[in-house]
Amino acid sequence: MGLLSAAAHHGAGHQQPMAFQVIVDAAERDIAAGRVRIDLHVSNLCDGAATQPVQTETGTMEVATPETTALDLVRFPAASGYWSNIATVLSELAEKLDPKALAAGASRVARTDVQRLGWLLDFVEQPDLANALAATVAGKRLLPTPLTGARESTSAPLDDRWHVLVNDDVEPDL
Repeated sequence: MGLLSAAAHHGAGHQQPMAFQVIVDAAERDIAAGRVRIDLHVSNLCDGAATQPVQTETGTMEVATPETTALDLVRFPAASGYWSNIATVLSELAEKLDPKALAAGASRVARTDVQRLGWLLDFVEQPDLANALAATVAGKRLLPTPLTGARESTSAPLDDRWHVLVNDDVEPDL
């Protein structure tokens, strides 16, 4: 279980996800059974992703840890409701995030995802978490990265710390 479903499991996300979200390592079709929809999102980073087992009525299910969830929300912005929703979820998820585990998880994702997550954590005023991520990219060359890749970023303001071109409005619900 991942993305908004995992965030809700960890107590974040004041809105219930419209579908049960799962991250898989190979392309599969989404599943619909009656009114239940399971959205499958493909990632080549499943191996090594931190998960935790959760007991259900029918067995055990692997759920992304809060740190893996935070990184995955940024990796799949469309499935996560885009930046305003991600900022809202991060605000709620922050109390469950361990800075050391977040920094460790950052090594398995693209640097641009670390930049975006770091910027969002600063934006939602979580300096301890943002600083933990900043340490993972310290001394590395950060290229200017648009917050939203498919949007024009030529005149977007550049965040000096994260080198994120803020080319989208972010308005968390909290």
